[in-house]
Amino acid sequence: PALSDSGWSELEKYPRSKLVMVGGADSVVPPQRFDEHRAAARRPDDYKLVPAADHFWSGFEEEIAAEAGRFFGRWPEAPPEP
Repeated sequence: PALSDSGWSELEKYPRSKLVMVGGADSVVPPQRFDEHRAAARRPDDYKLVPAADHFWSGFEEEIAAEAGRFFGRWPEAPPEP
């Protein structure tokens, strides 16, 4: 779901790696705001912008699946402690 500004702040308090993806054509989460939050993030690599994808990811399902697979494939058993 879309996060309010306070939601982004709360997300940053979570110390473990996370995958946060937004589409470049998203009308709910504006890419400019997403870029601001990514720039301020402790782990900016956790934040991915997918150019041309809208809020519903139509036509980008394979790209999302591949990114999620890479993210979860980093840890064969459990994510590392922060």
